[in-house]
Amino acid sequence: EVMAIDRTFEGALQKAVRSLEVGNRSLLWENRQWSEKTAAAGAGAATAGRKKGKAASALSAFPLHASDERLWALMAALRRGADPMDIARETGIEPWFLYKMANIAAMEKRLLSEPLTPDLLREAKRMGFSDEQIGVLADRLTEQVRFLRKQWGIRPVYKMVDTCAAEFDAATPYFYSTYEQENEAVPEPVKKAVVIGSGPIRIGQGIEFDYCSVHAVWALEAAGYKAFIANSNPETVSTD
Repeated sequence: EVMAIDRTFEGALQKAVRSLEVGNRSLLWENRQWSEKTAAAGAGAATAGRKKGKAASALSAFPLHASDERLWALMAALRRGADPMDIARETGIEPWFLYKMANIAAMEKRLLSEPLTPDLLREAKRMGFSDEQIGVLADRLTEQVRFLRKQWGIRPVYKMVDTCAAEFDAATPYFYSTYEQENEAVPEPVKKAVVIGSGPIRIGQGIEFDYCSVHAVWALEAAGYKAFIANSNPETVSTD
C-alpha cells in the first residue's frame, strides 16, 4: 500500500510507483511479451484494414483489465499511440487519469528526442521523473543528470501538509518534496535526528512500523533531540 503527494498528478503517480517494492521498477518498465504481442496485433490489424479493428487489436496486446501489471500496461499502450478514450471505453477508467498518464508518455518522447535543456529538465522533474529515468531517456548517466540539475539550480523544495486543517498550529505536520520555488520546511536551530522509515506498508507490519518509529522519536526527544521521520511513502507516517 502506497500513498504519494505532489503538486501534479503525474508527479504523485511516479512517486507512488517508485515507492513500491516491486524490484526498483519505474513507469518505464514493460513486459517483454507486450512488444511481441503488439507486433502480432499490428500485423493482424493491417490485414483487417479497418481503423476500429486496428485500435481494438492494438489494445488487445496489453492486459488492461485489473492485474498487478495493469498500470504499466496502460503506459505501454499510451506510448504506442493508443487513444485515452479508446482505453476508457475498454476498461471503464475515468478518462482524466488516462490523459494525465498520456502526459507522462508525451514527456518521455520529448526526453528521447529533444536536447536536455534547463526548461525541459525542470518540466520533467515537475512531472515526477527521477534523475535515473531522465538519464535513461536522454542517454545520460544518472550522475550527469544530477550534476546538470544542481548546476542549473533545479532543486526540490518541501511543502507542508497541515494535519490540523488550519484549526490550530500543527505540532507534527509532514512535508513532501516537489519542484517549485517556495520552501515551507524552515530549518530549526536545534539538535536534530532523523528516523529512517521502512518504505511502503506491508500486510502484517503496519502496527509494528508505527510502534518502532514512534518509540524511536520519543527516545530521541527524551535525549534532547528534535526528531524527524523520513520515508519514501507518507502512508506509513500519516497516522502517527
